[in-house]
Amino acid sequence: MRPLDGWGGPLRSVGTPDPHPALRTQAEGQLADLLRATGIPRQGVYRPGEVCRLLRISRTTLLQLCALREHPAVGHPNPRGLGSFLVGCHHRIPHEALVEWLGRNQHYERESA
Repeated sequence: MRPLDGWGGPLRSVGTPDPHPALRTQAEGQLADLLRATGIPRQGVYRPGEVCRLLRISRTTLLQLCALREHPAVGHPNPRGLGSFLVGCHHRIPHEALVEWLGRNQHYERESA
């Protein structure tokens, strides 16, 4: 028996493509530009000081953004939250979290250098 069209069953979300590939591409390009402008090499994980330089924000603001991000099990996390994890008591921010954050926060205007 063939499943109904449009119904993916219990594994429907597995392998779901990005709903906004153009926005993700734009965020990747923006992050690449920021990395090039600040001279920070592309890495899998960034330290808080590096992220502060990239986004031109204070350490306090960065910690507030990290605190806004809820546990992944929460249904509706704050869109301004920046994903991070702790190594001891030090925050680390994954490259993917920065791309996702930039994609969600494209309307936020930053001061030019």
